[in-house]
Parts: sequence; C-alpha cells; structure tokens
Amino acid sequence: MPSNISNDYTILNQSASIQERQPEVQAVAASVVITYSGAGDDGRTITIEDALGTSITYELDTDFSVTGDNVLVLITGPTYPDSDGLTFPALKAAIEGASGHNGEIICTLDTDANTLTLTQNTAGAAGNTTVTFGGGYGWISGDPDELEFTGGVDAPAAVTEAQFLLGTKSTINLRGQTTTSRYKVFLGEEKS
Repeated sequence: MPSNISNDYTILNQSASIQERQPEVQAVAASVVITYSGAGDDGRTITIEDALGTSITYELDTDFSVTGDNVLVLITGPTYPDSDGLTFPALKAAIEGASGHNGEIICTLDTDANTLTLTQNTAGAAGNTTVTFGGGYGWISGDPDELEFTGGVDAPAAVTEAQFLLGTKSTINLRGQTTTSRYKVFLGEEKS
C-alpha cells in the first residue's frame, strides 16, 4: 500500500437517494368567488385571464348583441329582469364552452349561496390573475371593478443533486441507491 494512504474509508449509505429527497408539496391552483346580487345592466362584462395568459371577455346580454369578440352570456327568460336562476348557469356554460376558456377555468356553481367559484386549471402562482368588470352595474355583489384570483402557489423546485459527503462518520449517496438497496463502497487501494 502506498505510504501516503494511512486509512481506508468505507462509506455505508443508509438513506440518501435523490428520489427520497423530493419535496412532497404540490402546486396549488388559484381561485376566486363571484357572488350574484340580482339583475343588472344589459351589456355588463366580465374579463377573466387564465394562468396561461389567455384573457376572454364575457358579456351578460339579453338580446344577442355583444360588443366585438366578447363571448355571449345570454340571460333572457320568463323571469327577466329578475333572472336569478339563469345568470350564473349561463356564465358557467359560457366559460366552459368552446368560445370561452374551454377547460382552463373550472367553474363550481352553488345555487344555494348564489356563488360561482372559478378555479384555474393550471396550478401555480401564474394563476393569481385579475377578473375585471365593466359595461354597467349589477349582477355581481358589491359591483366591484375587479376581483383577484388568489391562493395560487408554485411547487418547490425538484431536487436534482444531493450533497456528496466523504468522511469516516458520514452517510453519502454514490449511485442513487435507496433504503432497500443500500451497499458499501470501498474507496482506496484494495488490501490483500
């Protein structure tokens, strides 16, 4: 054995694989709750931006005449202008339809509470966007100019490397072994 090697190091890995170090926290999707307040102005608009950056304007309308590229939310019926049972189901259908966000915004209608919960289909902080209202008043409780999607959180970054420790009293990971497939690794010159 060479004279400059005074000790042999044997490293025993008990639990140090990269897969075992991955964070368990998942990304969370942002959401917003819109509350119905009763009939309002024809032409009221709701502009929703999804987590992918697509912004679509929905127009609450009673006579099929929407402005520009706005998506029609038809709210006529036997009880108009008191269309309590029609407004949010029609808005939900428009958002979920092919001309709307088509799956990028998930709608949950609560007819007992008169609320429509919008949830981003893509989880993460990018979903913390704004819902803006225009074109008159009514339909939405409090007549806000805007509401915010909140609660969107990104998942932590994946672990791509593990620290390599070398010493006589440390555990290390040499080849990504798991707790069930651990083995000893000998470093140094083989003894006879």
